[in-house]
Amino acid sequence: MKRGKLGRAERQAGEHGVQLSQADGDYAMGPVSRAKGEFEFVRLTKVIDSIRQYGYVPQTRRENISGYIMEADGDWAVMIQSGSHRAPALYALGWRSVPVLIKANKTVRRQELASWPCVRNGQMTPEEALKLFDRVLREEDPAWLKARWCDARRNASG
Repeated sequence: MKRGKLGRAERQAGEHGVQLSQADGDYAMGPVSRAKGEFEFVRLTKVIDSIRQYGYVPQTRRENISGYIMEADGDWAVMIQSGSHRAPALYALGWRSVPVLIKANKTVRRQELASWPCVRNGQMTPEEALKLFDRVLREEDPAWLKARWCDARRNASG
């Protein structure tokens, strides 16, 4: 198994008594299984409850939400690398901006595609990597996700 988010997610699920595997999907990329979705929902709910009760006051650099810059032609976005539950929890609690510790030595530039680890190691084709990069930079959700959200909203209200 490749190390990274899935390995960490599986370990964290195991710590909570939930058995998940790579087949359940990656919370950051989707799609995910129902079990993975329910697990992540519970985790996010717990983070929201904790922040509501204790506030959000990082005590150490390790507790900060952190990320890196994605840049192309003067446009940029921040990709959250650590804090992928805390950031949406803060948003759910009404925060409209979130403090992020930017990793100074890590900026992903569109024009440096050939050097991206996911392209170099074959995890993604250059075309796939650019498609994902551009979608993130434009803040666009994939069509299949928009369709599911719309269906879920219709079902919830109907």
